[in-house]
Amino acid sequence: DGQESIALVASSPHPDIKALRSAVESNANYDFQQFILSNPKDVESLKNSPKKFDLVIFHQLPSKRGVDNTIANELSALNISTLNILGSQNDLRLFNNTNSLVDIDASAAEYDQITAAFNRNFENFKLSDELQLSFDQFPPLTVPFGKYTNKPETSTLLYQRVGNITTSRPLLAVKLDGDVKRAVFTGQGIWKWKLTDYANNGSNVLFNELITKLVQYLSSKDDKRKVKIYPLKNEYSTRESIVFETQIY
Repeated sequence: DGQESIALVASSPHPDIKALRSAVESNANYDFQQFILSNPKDVESLKNSPKKFDLVIFHQLPSKRGVDNTIANELSALNISTLNILGSQNDLRLFNNTNSLVDIDASAAEYDQITAAFNRNFENFKLSDELQLSFDQFPPLTVPFGKYTNKPETSTLLYQRVGNITTSRPLLAVKLDGDVKRAVFTGQGIWKWKLTDYANNGSNVLFNELITKLVQYLSSKDDKRKVKIYPLKNEYSTRESIVFETQIY
């Protein structure tokens, strides 16, 4: 009855966007909208939207193309949950100033090839055993090369692995920031994970699980009501007794 509204706002087209979109749209609980800021029609559509999103995915924003950043800043000011996906178009100086999860001290145009290492101590949500094992099989991603520093209360789901060495640098990290949730994915090339999942398993079930569970965590609202009342059924006949379940905290 209540679809979550997910918006993806990107500086320019990228194959990662299609991979993310297909994963989100595999779950009927999400209404997905896409806005590519290099397309004037998408810019106009985003400006005219009601902006009642449950989650905004920023792809390579803030960008080196400064004209895109005003729109991104306006969305960030709405106090809604966000997922930042980094790439070569990001302005990392602006990113460090505007995100609350991680600082990246990186040299311009220097990148590293890394694989993902699952953090078994991560507790915010669970991933299946099959997905945890599949990270060892997924191909490398491209990340900014430099020093990464997690800000307070940031939890890391995936670490960056260089060769056989698992580093402390986050690939995917999340945080509860006041009343909203934030996440940062520091790599680009996740479309290759989608193709590898299909090549190995004949489906995208594991790739979709990673994206949809992350989106579910970020877009869901914590219910802080002291009294909760639910009917046991959505519909009753005229001869039935109507029964409610009540929880009081």
